[in-house]
Amino acid sequence: MKEHVTKRFNEFIEKATEKDMEVLAAIFEGLQAEGNAKSPYVNRLFHFEREIKDNSITMTAPIAPITYNSLGIAHGGVIATLIDTAIGTLANVTVSSEGNAAVTTDISVRYLKAAKGGTLTCQGTILHKGKKTMILEGRVYTEEGVLCAHSTANFFIIPRP
Repeated sequence: MKEHVTKRFNEFIEKATEKDMEVLAAIFEGLQAEGNAKSPYVNRLFHFEREIKDNSITMTAPIAPITYNSLGIAHGGVIATLIDTAIGTLANVTVSSEGNAAVTTDISVRYLKAAKGGTLTCQGTILHKGKKTMILEGRVYTEEGVLCAHSTANFFIIPRP
């Protein structure tokens, strides 16, 4: 496997553009960042950072070439991933002391403005916590404080595997 990956990597490097190299460097930085070894790959790929306090979460992500769509702005799927990761993390932290986990059952994302600038910030809160389900809200802001996306999501509470 290692030989195959090395061969593919070398082929890529030979043909890579400057933008390709920038994206590749960001991937390596995310994978190698100290303290990230236990983080899911998606968090490392997009350089998600989080802070949880008072039953809320703030998760940030840089807007960088790996997150761009064909228009050069943050891809809607990346914004949805940021939201789902942030509020899913909050849901899981909330139920973990009970020996449970939370999984997304549905999510609705409404895009309000183009996401431009240096950083996206998702602020997530719990709207409802029952015995079997939770409802959470996520709001994504640009670096300038502009609300660019709003989301609500439902989660099942399940026994931790």
